[in-house]
Amino acid sequence: MAKEQTQPVEFLVQAKYRTITYPAGARVDVLPDDVPGLITDGVIAADTEVAESGDKPLEKMTVAELREHAEFLGIDLSDAAKKSQILAVILAAQHPDEDEQPGGTPNGGAAGGDQ
Repeated sequence: MAKEQTQPVEFLVQAKYRTITYPAGARVDVLPDDVPGLITDGVIAADTEVAESGDKPLEKMTVAELREHAEFLGIDLSDAAKKSQILAVILAAQHPDEDEQPGGTPNGGAAGGDQ
């Protein structure tokens, strides 16, 4: 089972990361993809180097890898049993604003059932 690749950083200010609030000065293992946003938000030093993530796409992960990924992110999978359900829960948690989009395809795209 592949372990999520993280990199250690030091928080300059108190900040919440993946459901946990850390004090200023805390050493926190973060996902490399999150480093630019943490720099922009002033949470970590601007000269922090970004490690290569090498992350496997969610769709290519096994159920065990998806469960481990969700646990790392603090996502509750208690209602998800199948891979498709687990994937849907993780994607919804990572992009909560997309759940609020009104019906169907973006920009009223042709879904084939408008007649």
